Amino acid sequence: MAALDPCVEEYLAAYQAGRRLQLTLGCDWGALESQERADAIQAQIVQRHPAGGKRIGYKVTNAQGGRVVGVLTDAMLLPSGSVIALDSGTRLLSEGDLLLRVRSPAINQARTLEEAAAEIDAAIPFIESSDMMLPQGTPRTKPVWTATNGNARWGVLGETQDLSHLAPAERVQRLGALEVALSNAAGEQLQRAGMRSNPLQSVLEVLEDLRRRAAPGLQAGDLLSVGNFGRPRFPRPGEQYRAHYLGLAEPAPEVLAVYR
Repeated sequence: MAALDPCVEEYLAAYQAGRRLQLTLGCDWGALESQERADAIQAQIVQRHPAGGKRIGYKVTNAQGGRVVGVLTDAMLLPSGSVIALDSGTRLLSEGDLLLRVRSPAINQARTLEEAAAEIDAAIPFIESSDMMLPQGTPRTKPVWTATNGNARWGVLGETQDLSHLAPAERVQRLGALEVALSNAAGEQLQRAGMRSNPLQSVLEVLEDLRRRAAPGLQAGDLLSVGNFGRPRFPRPGEQYRAHYLGLAEPAPEVLAVYR
């Protein structure tokens, strides 16, 4: 078995302790420029991930230089209303997101939004709480964020919304028009926003990334976190956020995350 990259050792220790990553001998996060090394670091992290669980899908996030794909395990995903301890990570974010569920491996041949939509059979409201673990001042480049597995830490899921009754073109339209309204415990709306691009574009980006790595393709039941709707927030102890998904179904589905 290949020796662990020093960055892997540091990541595993920091994740387990809920602390910020440190610069160690052999791992200068800010100097990590090789995408190939970043891919290898992520693969070793996922294989030994402290969160445990089995791979259940992927997440897409933005970085300087392009979109980043990370791996999600089922141990990272919690039911709506779950309480997330802020000291379980370094600097947890909270953002309205969305999971899309893969219908069949035929999705691996998709090259257009409509082809991807034909193999997506459900959408799930999702509030992600990723973890900004990098040392202060570290550039947020694609290799760096790839190596840290796209900052994946926690996420809470709402009820699954079936899309199989819609034609592929209707799925594209509905997901493209989707807005997420985020409110606090008092019911005050904090923001309402759509995505800058159709959420299905993130599906195509996952497929492109898997092809680039020559990795196994998507399977039926895989979940894909498509990215944030609106500005991420840094929750404080005692706060909670409820996200309503406007245009996904009637009445608007929702999901709740509570922080302590």
